[in-house]
Amino acid sequence: MILDGCFRLNLHVCISFIKRRGAFHLRSFISTISCSFEPSLPHSNSVSFVPHSREHSASHIASLLQSCSALTDLHFGRKVHSQVITYGLSSSSHVCSKILGMYILCGSFCDATSMFYRMELQHSLPWNWMIRVCAVEGIITLGSQLHGLSVILGFEKDPPVANTLVAVYSKFQQLLDACKIFEAMPQNDVVLWNAIISGHVQNGMMREAFDLFDEMIDLHNEPDSVTFSSLLPSISQCGTLKHGKEVHGYILRHEIALDVYLKSALIDLYCKCRDVKMARRIFEETSLADTAIYTGLISGYVLNGMSTDAVETFRELVDEGIYPNSLTLASLLPACANLASVKLGKEVHAFALRNGIEAQCYVGSALLDMYAKCGRLDLARNIFINISQKDAVCWNSMITGYSQNGKPEEAIHHFRQMGAVEGIRYDSVSLTSTLSACASLPALYHGKQIHGYMVKHPHCSDVFGKSTLIDMYAK
Repeated sequence: MILDGCFRLNLHVCISFIKRRGAFHLRSFISTISCSFEPSLPHSNSVSFVPHSREHSASHIASLLQSCSALTDLHFGRKVHSQVITYGLSSSSHVCSKILGMYILCGSFCDATSMFYRMELQHSLPWNWMIRVCAVEGIITLGSQLHGLSVILGFEKDPPVANTLVAVYSKFQQLLDACKIFEAMPQNDVVLWNAIISGHVQNGMMREAFDLFDEMIDLHNEPDSVTFSSLLPSISQCGTLKHGKEVHGYILRHEIALDVYLKSALIDLYCKCRDVKMARRIFEETSLADTAIYTGLISGYVLNGMSTDAVETFRELVDEGIYPNSLTLASLLPACANLASVKLGKEVHAFALRNGIEAQCYVGSALLDMYAKCGRLDLARNIFINISQKDAVCWNSMITGYSQNGKPEEAIHHFRQMGAVEGIRYDSVSLTSTLSACASLPALYHGKQIHGYMVKHPHCSDVFGKSTLIDMYAK
């Protein structure tokens, strides 16, 4: 595409610049492929300001542009750009880079490209922003070009450069290339070990991640809290409680700082390994528990069928004056469903409405599932209609709700609608629930169609699906 092309056309400019400035700028140049920006400055309704000095004006402009980026307010951002021209700040590379970034985050790639060509490329930041566009659109070829550039300039063995490249290749699921970079390094520091372990976890290679950790210890590299925050999910998914306790013991013996991320990971580990008592103990030893810690414990209680404890923990969170977020609500709602507590579910729903998070897909899905399991299909239907991007979980909740609440025709109707949606496929939940609906009608014709689908797609069927299939034919 055009951005990829403009990179190739200006490659000689980039090389000459980095040869003059060294490896630090190459690292900055590469890093934005995998980084994410989370600006959070408050928004201003006015773009008028009195320039006390050029430095003050540039600082003010940068803050306004960061606010525009956070709110994706393109109209306001263009007004700020006009102020830059009015006060003669167009020559400031820092301000121009902020303008470029604003246009990109606001999705105005034409404005961004125009701005890029007007800028004097005296530093790597404009290139970083343009590379970010390619990264967002998934152009791994550009990351490969940057890798080649690092080899040309002799920086491929520079640890921060290697670390960034490992992160980039891992993000784009090119783990083999990430491993080649890692193995080519003469000496790996903890940052690079963390990157390669995290890359394996991101790509679902949990057992390999744990093997890398063992190798890291054998080679006398000291892991840090980042290492364990990356590693612990791999243990909870494929390991055993024994492995988890070994890692926890290592953390305690070596007095590694237990920050909020590491404590959250430990709570998640013990909950998934069914040792809720230890998870609660870690929670109670936390002096300043935040939303993430509470959410992890609530989710763990629900996972272990302890819905009452999940609700009580949520009440503790509220009593402590801690503000629950969308993940907290999505974790709590299954507890409301398990307890058939429509009253509490409605309270959570009201909170989501007041804070504008009902429409978020995972919150909407949890609300939908809660109302369906509580038998309030009318409320579930309203939620379902208002979810703009319905995923398989949403469809399954409606199909299951109708099937379990004596409305098999509606279940089959939604099953058909689900099949017509592009990008969404049936899974074992949708198939099993619809087969139950077919059995209760009875609707042998529809049941045979589902049976045929299960034969063609055996990965969608499980033991429950086969059992339901037998039940349908028996009826």
